[in-house]
Amino acid sequence: MRVALVVDNPLRDLPGIVLVALTLCDHGATCYLVPMNLAQRELCALAPDFVLLNYLRRANEALAQMLLDAGIGLGVLDTEGGVFPSFDSYAATMAQGSKTRLGIACYCAWGHQLARHVVEQGWYRSDQVVVTGAPRFDFYVPPWRAAALRMSSEYVGGCPPPIILVNGSFALANPAFTSPEEEAKLWAKSGHDPYEVARWQEGQRATMACFAELANNLARRFSDATFVYRPHPFERVETYHRLLDTRDNLRLTRAGTVDGWILRAAAVIQHGSSTAVEAGLAGVPALFPAWIPTAMPLRVPEVASVQCASDGKAHDRVAQAVLQHARPCDPKERLRACRRALYGGLDGGVRARASGAVRRALGLPPDWSFRRWRIVVPASWDRSLKRFGVREVAAIVTAVEEASRGSAQMRIGVRAAQCGCDYYFDYTAGRSVVLAPSGE
Repeated sequence: MRVALVVDNPLRDLPGIVLVALTLCDHGATCYLVPMNLAQRELCALAPDFVLLNYLRRANEALAQMLLDAGIGLGVLDTEGGVFPSFDSYAATMAQGSKTRLGIACYCAWGHQLARHVVEQGWYRSDQVVVTGAPRFDFYVPPWRAAALRMSSEYVGGCPPPIILVNGSFALANPAFTSPEEEAKLWAKSGHDPYEVARWQEGQRATMACFAELANNLARRFSDATFVYRPHPFERVETYHRLLDTRDNLRLTRAGTVDGWILRAAAVIQHGSSTAVEAGLAGVPALFPAWIPTAMPLRVPEVASVQCASDGKAHDRVAQAVLQHARPCDPKERLRACRRALYGGLDGGVRARASGAVRRALGLPPDWSFRRWRIVVPASWDRSLKRFGVREVAAIVTAVEEASRGSAQMRIGVRAAQCGCDYYFDYTAGRSVVLAPSGE
């Protein structure tokens, strides 16, 4: 059975998704870690039996419906379901078509409150919803805690203790992948009121400046501590070059996933960040500077000073939900639908359909360029902040295998997905990573 798992931002999501994939591999599945930025083309070229999306929102609703129409099993592991300002805010972003929502096999929820609400509102049926928790939180408890420490030793090791972690969370005002103006338009397009988005964005700018100044003041006053300012994975790092002082004990970095930093921190200072929850899981004090204005109130981080419980098995619950619903598909209709979407695009525009039809008729690969008269592989992904590959995935697998030594887990091989072996339709631009039991 071939299962594709969509990875949004590797700085936040990759280790947890790898844990899910390893559990699926233990049950004989071949797993594909698919970059979200490339999801449409990658998933169409892979034509897997089952796809686990990172969320189901307006932005990927058309893709989800195409996969369902192709007979591909579909699940959702909501990577951000627990940190929205409100249920109304969450509802504004999600897929609007009930056909798509009710067509998925499983919805893996952060917790019981969200699970109850999505059923009460009729967004999903009770038989679709499974309370799993977020797999990335599993790295705060044994045995995965040891894996997180191992993975992070390369980039955290040079920071002398005590470490005070200062986590920014201002991606609306300081986006990494678009301009602030484009980010505001995306929020409005996803269902938020444009005037409210503008107000949030202006508030975040002011809050970000105050939060950075707090880091400056603390580093100046407590010279024996190392203050590490870590912007949100979706924030632009360069903005902080003018906001943060140049001091030996104040470091600006976005290296690695946040678990390795939190596990080594004496305290975490955050402002509206889900890392407050993660600090609670790690037994590290989470401090919230309440005197700094909050642009977008988030209840979860504000109350997370109470230690949360975790059994480190969210990834296993997600994998079991997938295994319960994933079945090998009839390849004929699946391949026909995926080929059509790969060559013609999801929007079905006249130009895309025409050029795709010509490529198909001539037996050309989907990435064939008529202008250059050769296959053109986009290079933008290799420069992306969301890029990940075999090296990053293999490092996580090695750390997890080391942490779980003595368990029944089998050895898992890691490689790049290949045309002819994994991809259909002569697709050569693939960037997915394969995890499979060794020898497959």
